Amino acid sequence: MAWTLFDHAQRRVFAGAVDLDEATWRRGRAWALWKALITVRGGPGGALYPIHAKALPQILDDPVVGRPAQASS
Repeated sequence: MAWTLFDHAQRRVFAGAVDLDEATWRRGRAWALWKALITVRGGPGGALYPIHAKALPQILDDPVVGRPAQASS
């Protein structure tokens, strides 16, 4: 969701709002990468192709490294 629906700035706000640990954030990014790759591999005929073709470079270029730091407990 973070990479398929949001642009860079929106993704940073989302990352700060959901307050997930780094491992969870990385799993989400991995899932988005997997989904984009299998969708784009299917070719431009699929309904979701444009969304994932646009998301793929964003996933690779913007893993949201340096997102707002989480508070320590």
